[in-house]
Amino acid sequence: MSFKKKTVVISGGTGTGAVGRTPAQSMVPGRVPAVPISTSGPAQIRGGPVARGPVPGSGAGIAPGLSTSRGLASVRTVDVTIQNRGSSSSQISTSNIMEHDGVRPSLQTSAPTISLGSSSLDKLLNHGGLPLGSLLAVEESGSTDFASIILRSFAAQGIVHARLLDQTKKAIAPTRIVVVGGDDSWGMELPGVYKDKKEAARENLRKEQSRISVGNLANNPSTTRITTGSNNEEINSNSSPSVTSSTDSASANETSTASGDSTTANTTTSGESRSSHDMKIAWRYAQNSAPKSNVANETVTSKPNYTTLFDFTSRLIPRPSVNEISYIPVKTSFASIISQLETISQQASSKGMVLRVVVPSLLHPAIYPPHFAHPNELIPFLHSLRGLCRKYPQTLTVIISLPLQLFPRDTALIRWFELLCDGVLHLEPFPEEIINELREANSKDIGGSSSSKTTSSSNANQSQGLVHIYKLPVFSEKGVMAVRKSEHAFRVGRRQFEVQEWGIPVEDAPGPDTEESKKLDY
Repeated sequence: MSFKKKTVVISGGTGTGAVGRTPAQSMVPGRVPAVPISTSGPAQIRGGPVARGPVPGSGAGIAPGLSTSRGLASVRTVDVTIQNRGSSSSQISTSNIMEHDGVRPSLQTSAPTISLGSSSLDKLLNHGGLPLGSLLAVEESGSTDFASIILRSFAAQGIVHARLLDQTKKAIAPTRIVVVGGDDSWGMELPGVYKDKKEAARENLRKEQSRISVGNLANNPSTTRITTGSNNEEINSNSSPSVTSSTDSASANETSTASGDSTTANTTTSGESRSSHDMKIAWRYAQNSAPKSNVANETVTSKPNYTTLFDFTSRLIPRPSVNEISYIPVKTSFASIISQLETISQQASSKGMVLRVVVPSLLHPAIYPPHFAHPNELIPFLHSLRGLCRKYPQTLTVIISLPLQLFPRDTALIRWFELLCDGVLHLEPFPEEIINELREANSKDIGGSSSSKTTSSSNANQSQGLVHIYKLPVFSEKGVMAVRKSEHAFRVGRRQFEVQEWGIPVEDAPGPDTEESKKLDY
């Protein structure tokens, strides 16, 4: 028994197949084909389905994408172009937004981030700031209002960036603030920029010295010229205010020139001695120390205005203008708020601005009507906010504060609220009893010293509550478990909202060398 290869010609190819065989002949000797093979019409093989007919715009009997060159079927490559979801006109490229003086790349993902107005809070988010296009929620339990300090620092940082100008008086960090549910009184309470006492005193001294007064002219060692009529006469400020003659002025000039030459000579001598002293240092020490200082200066001064220290005991001066901050009032529904936010976001995106949206005390009865707390109102609003952040990922950033005393965290509404936010922080202030115990513990650690300075410094460094982390922007969306409870504590100082690691100190057991053991008699 032998097997022979069968050959079937598709689409009536003109090739002869095997040598010496015609299409009319049977494939196997002594066997008649069931259906005659036609070289012109569509083929039908052994009672199977009729072959495909001619398709308009393609070859006869050949499906699109197939060709019968040399009697063989070949597949054509088709170019498919996939377009981006968002329009390129409504978004800013990452390279352009990185030129913003208030934007830095994330320490983990290199995404553009902005500062919250507190360096410790920026570090807590693991990005060095809040990524653009994200939605951050700050929950607070109790009747305190520490969350408003974070929101005001966030807004004040944007105002400081908006007022940065270059040498041509052009904004190098264009920023705009939008407050939902607030008015002018909220913007008037923004904290002022912190100034050191020594620096403030030096600045006031420079201003006084720059003013033209009799005392400044008398203390100035340089000479001044006073023109009286047509004669120009020179008065030396170190001498009495009398007009000198030409000979006296010449002698005074010679004296001043001689004193100047001596001063120059002394300066040159001191410079030579200083350079000779520097030459005594080994060259390898100077060579090793130079690169470190350069790297440190580059990292610190790359964008020195990224984060600002604020003084919560003062107010921002001058007050924010209409071009720097805008307010959206709460009306009958959230739809009007979303429409206004979308219009402002589109304008800011076209101008290359960073838009900071602040929503203080969401669902508070003093600001929002009762029906706003219904899930049919709140959930679509959060979905719309999240959609705007995704639509303008290089422009918009939203931060919301929520009082948990009115809306507990174990309710279904707040759970949905947390799921729709990119980052969730929870502030839990200490009760008064714990604060008193912490003060007593700090006084014991100091050693019972009764000095007022030591006691005041210990009270100033005392923590005021815990910070719980439930979600982090970007990380939680990618599946990273970032839940941290009772690991950090916060306190509100004069300069900033500080967050530090929290831990209860462990008291050591009394050892054999304590005073009690020494009193025992053996």
